[in-house]
Amino acid sequence: MSKKGKRVATILFLAVVMGGLWAGYYFTSQSNREKEKEDEAAQDNSVELYQINKNDVAQIYFKNELSEVAMVKKDGGWVRDAASTGLGEDVPMNQEYVDAMLTELETVTAKTSLNPEGNLAQFGLDNPLLTVKVTMADNTEYDLVMGMEVPTDSAHYAIVGGDDATVYTLPFTLFEKFKYSDMEMVHIEETFEINTDNVMHMSLDREGMEPFEVRNVEGGYEHKYYEWRITKPYEMEVMADTENFAAFLGGFSSITFDGCAEYKAKDLSKYGLDKPKATLLMEYYDVVGSSDGAEASPDTMTALGEEEEEDPDEVKEDRSFTLLIGDKRGKESEEESGEDQYFVKLSDNDSVYLLPATIVDPILEMDVFHVSDQCVFLGLVTEMSGYEFTVNGEKHTVVRTEEKKAEEGESDAEGMGEADSSGEGTGEEEVEHVYHVDGQLVDATEFVAIFSATYLLEVSGLADDSVKPEDEASVLTLDYHMLTGEDVKLEFIPYDGVNFYRVVKNGMDYFLTDKRGVDDIVRRYTEFVEGM
Repeated sequence: MSKKGKRVATILFLAVVMGGLWAGYYFTSQSNREKEKEDEAAQDNSVELYQINKNDVAQIYFKNELSEVAMVKKDGGWVRDAASTGLGEDVPMNQEYVDAMLTELETVTAKTSLNPEGNLAQFGLDNPLLTVKVTMADNTEYDLVMGMEVPTDSAHYAIVGGDDATVYTLPFTLFEKFKYSDMEMVHIEETFEINTDNVMHMSLDREGMEPFEVRNVEGGYEHKYYEWRITKPYEMEVMADTENFAAFLGGFSSITFDGCAEYKAKDLSKYGLDKPKATLLMEYYDVVGSSDGAEASPDTMTALGEEEEEDPDEVKEDRSFTLLIGDKRGKESEEESGEDQYFVKLSDNDSVYLLPATIVDPILEMDVFHVSDQCVFLGLVTEMSGYEFTVNGEKHTVVRTEEKKAEEGESDAEGMGEADSSGEGTGEEEVEHVYHVDGQLVDATEFVAIFSATYLLEVSGLADDSVKPEDEASVLTLDYHMLTGEDVKLEFIPYDGVNFYRVVKNGMDYFLTDKRGVDDIVRRYTEFVEGM
């Protein structure tokens, strides 16, 4: 083929390709325009069924798969009136839920309309999932019935105003606003926000267990280190471990009920509340302001060992509640999701509420020993005027005094035994802590190191009274004399002869401590005395 023929063939080929592309574009454009017209037509099928002013609604009735609820508007709020409840009093409704319902009903617009051809069953409207009736202040009524969900759309089939000649599709959001049961609609007023620092008294009675009680620490040297004291189940008071007990309280410092199981329940046995598993009493206070009119600021926990200065201008309000804990609520069905719950009630309210197991279980399972003070004795030697220690049957007397800190360059004996000094960097006169044992001046650093070993001892568990050692004579006795005027006596008594000594603190002998630690302290005191 000549070059000219080749050029003609190429031109013809390109013309065919361009024609094909243009045809494809044309038909695609036509198809898109047809789709747009169909979409516009579908949008044109939407029908506004009615509009109302939600502020003029006087009554709402709805029936779903869970419950049947009739509500009336009274004094600006929504209630189930006494006549419908049979309780002799109005039941307050959750205003947030009701407002969401009314907002959805203000303008009801159908997405599409269909001819049911006399067969409502095919749309689930012979046995509807939801029936709603709204009565206005002028007695005008609006009603709708919703059936099964539309398979291809986020909507439900519905008939409106009793006209079963036309089936509409109404938005799923409308159906969703009426999903609640009668008890879920009940307004729950009781919520509790507790600052754990403000807890003054707590008691807990649990089925099959000894009663537990804690009170706020007031006065004494312990006040500097502890916030609470355990008064039960121990016969003698035991300090509560500040960190562990605060963590326990923190588990229910904010209580909001999940829902209402029954309003004004008459038969508490259905919920295990006639004989509750536990009864919890909380007494605390809230800071609501100050006497100078300033608003309250959030309280903060002080560091361990710091004195919290009480603001004399704080205005406090005492608060309390008693919570009864009943049975764990079973799942309504295998498909039901969500966390486990317990039936609970307040002592001054006959309504039964639901509370998450994440709050209730730690209350039921609380270990008294875990929240008890884990220190054998928490007190500094600088908070004492002195003490006696008895080892190997011999008592020795320790006297602590404070003396003005020696100036730099002084080398007299008064500078000996400096364990620490007070006032440095504060503008106060600096002092040295000086120690005499049996009247003899001793090296403070060496001696305080022995004392600190006792300070660091921790309890290892609860003593068993059935364990009877052959020799119950104390291997180490410490008689501390606090600057507050209190005396504290510690005795370490043989227990099992292997792992533990029994600790006796001012006559209280509930706890054990590590035998090796005590033996080491006895050894160090013995060697110290021998080396004097």
